[in-house]
Amino acid sequence: MEPLLVETRLLAPVFDRFEAQQSISVLDLGPGQGRTVAFLQQFHVKLYCADLASAARLVDANAFADYEPEEQLAILRTTLTKQLGLPDGSRLDACLFWDYLHLLSPTALIALNDVLTPHLTRHTQGYGFGALYNNATVEQDLFAIEDSETLAIFPEDNKPMPFTHSQQRLNESLNSFKVSRGTLLHQGRLELLFERNA
Repeated sequence: MEPLLVETRLLAPVFDRFEAQQSISVLDLGPGQGRTVAFLQQFHVKLYCADLASAARLVDANAFADYEPEEQLAILRTTLTKQLGLPDGSRLDACLFWDYLHLLSPTALIALNDVLTPHLTRHTQGYGFGALYNNATVEQDLFAIEDSETLAIFPEDNKPMPFTHSQQRLNESLNSFKVSRGTLLHQGRLELLFERNA
């Protein structure tokens, strides 16, 4: 199936700051789509693909219901560390969150923040999608980078995400980052540019 191509205003700032063939490290919370890989080949890139949607226990809201909050956080940190697969001492230049943040509970977002923080630099940026409000419906799609100004969107059976996170909640839970810019995109998605929180 051919993807829907959609103009993006906030992806370019993440990658236009790098020179061709510059060494960069990128985390993709998705499976790493071929178009994204092709786009990143202009750089000397280390690409880590987390494929969060495949981590059934991680994204199951009830999987940790029997644990106290601190135990939940500890288990989620361990699970996310394994799922992300980031080597000790690695540093990330960019994080492609896409809409995968909506697979995670608010507690899991905090755990993700904790796991990512040691791998961030002062200049790490992120790109993803939020919702205008916490009870909006966000449908799960696959995303890829066509070019720095164009996204390729592959619809996924109109399956709603288990959680919806507004910009405010993302700022609170992923507090190693701050949302520096946001703009409305296709189908009411809120496109977000994340920068390091000083």
